[in-house]
Amino acid sequence: MMMNRKMRVAVAVALLLALTAPLHAATPKAGSKCTKAGATATAPGKKFTCVKSGTKLVWNKGVVIKKPTPVATPIPTPTPEPTPTPTPTPTPTPTPTPTPTPTPTVKPWTAPIAPTDWKDVVQNAEGIAYWAWKKGAQKIESSTSKLGVMEIIISPNGVPDNPVPLVALNLVSRLSANYEEPKKVVIIYAGEKDIAWGQKQIDEFCAGRTCGYDVSGEAKKACDVPTTPCWGGLALRNRVTNIPMIYMTASDWGKNDPGHTSGTLEAHEYFHTVQAVLLAQVGWDRVPRWLIEGGATWVQRATVFYGDFAKYEVQRNGDNSETLSRNKRSAEWIEKFLDPDYITGWDKWNGNEYDRWAVYDVGSLASEVLVSIGGPDKFMDLYKVTGTGKSFTQAFESIYGISWREGVKIIANSIVAQQK
Repeated sequence: MMMNRKMRVAVAVALLLALTAPLHAATPKAGSKCTKAGATATAPGKKFTCVKSGTKLVWNKGVVIKKPTPVATPIPTPTPEPTPTPTPTPTPTPTPTPTPTPTPTVKPWTAPIAPTDWKDVVQNAEGIAYWAWKKGAQKIESSTSKLGVMEIIISPNGVPDNPVPLVALNLVSRLSANYEEPKKVVIIYAGEKDIAWGQKQIDEFCAGRTCGYDVSGEAKKACDVPTTPCWGGLALRNRVTNIPMIYMTASDWGKNDPGHTSGTLEAHEYFHTVQAVLLAQVGWDRVPRWLIEGGATWVQRATVFYGDFAKYEVQRNGDNSETLSRNKRSAEWIEKFLDPDYITGWDKWNGNEYDRWAVYDVGSLASEVLVSIGGPDKFMDLYKVTGTGKSFTQAFESIYGISWREGVKIIANSIVAQQK
């Protein structure tokens, strides 16, 4: 069909418009994003990049137009910076967890088995010390003192080693409850500078041998400085007035010695005055000497330390180390020393046959056995019943129910059973 010039111009314009408009609208910009059709606000469609190079855009008339491929400006590759070598982190050394020290299990202390009679005392020898102490403590705790008049005289230069002597004296009085005690006691304290003064007090008290023997030199024996320390004490009894005297030394040395500062020396000597009262009708030597000195040695620790068994044991270890640990006397030796055939007199203990300390050492262990079986009252009965005129062996059998010959053998074996 032939077109005029006007028509040709219109067709050309229309074609130009048709080519230019779709091409402008469909050409994606470099780097732009396209959203997939059908995306919603709650379910956004996937985003993707419209690829420019090689994309074919189809015109609605079916004319295929190739989009020119732009020459991409190369993006320079940055020179990589060297990756620094990391400094290794040191592995921490674990701090060892200390193994906890286990808490020691402290077993509650239980009292040893108590001897009940002569049949089991050797078997239960480990309980002798404790139960003698315990029975003495129970007697003290349940009793009251009936201490008489204590007339205390101190020498011109003397200062007593124990500033409170009445404490110990009252404890002995409580242990001796139900038994006769002296109504009055004269107590002399004399220092080492006052030996002559002290001897004068003794001489005047015992004038005319009323104390039963020659007392001259007794003050010097108790304080024989420098040959021996000034440490002694003695008990006397005026047989006419029936008043006892206790003579006590006082010295600088004694003030550092527990035996002088604790009250045990006063307790020992005061118990001698109780023994003297109970034996007043027959004399001291109606009972063995070990029962006089050993009995007072047991009483001194049982009274002063009645509230603390550990302290009692410390005193006991000192008193009885010779027999229990150092020389360990045999049962035969102890039996002979205690004398199964005793009648009266102290000759065997006053001579050279035995060490002079044995009457205190073995005697206190034997007394302890007696108390552990029968308590302090039966022990006190030995003095009281003998004081009525019976022999010691008769008194022993009437109190303990076995002969002295049988008893002494058991006592000896029970002492050996305690040796360490």
